[in-house]
Amino acid sequence: MCTCIEEIKEEINAVHHESTCMIKNVSSDIDSFLDTILKIQSDICELNSLNNRLYKIIYDNYNSMSSLDVAYIKEDLKRTMTNLDELYIRLKKSKFYSGIKTHLKDLRESIDDIKEIYNDLVVFKVELPDNNHFNTISEKLNSL
Repeated sequence: MCTCIEEIKEEINAVHHESTCMIKNVSSDIDSFLDTILKIQSDICELNSLNNRLYKIIYDNYNSMSSLDVAYIKEDLKRTMTNLDELYIRLKKSKFYSGIKTHLKDLRESIDDIKEIYNDLVVFKVELPDNNHFNTISEKLNSL
């Protein structure tokens, strides 16, 4: 037998041992990565549910809201939309994006819904009622 066989066998065993350890570590890391994706997906679903509830309560009460009511919630709603945008951007840039993109699309849609109703509130409940030109035109149309 060649004298190098023992040395080769030792190297084979070293590579085998190291690759076995790496398999365990990689498997653990993959499991952790997938668990994180599942957690983020679940969190996004919960946030979407909250966003939809917020949208619905504003929508359902839209006609009864006054400009004072809108002024009372405007800054909080604006700050919340900023937070939602920041969260969306961070998640989209994250290493988890490929595993959450469908959920993230739903989040984007719920954020856009809130922004749309916010803009409607500001324009139709605050800005237009204070606009003299609009009020004049509106009075003329109502008199027809």
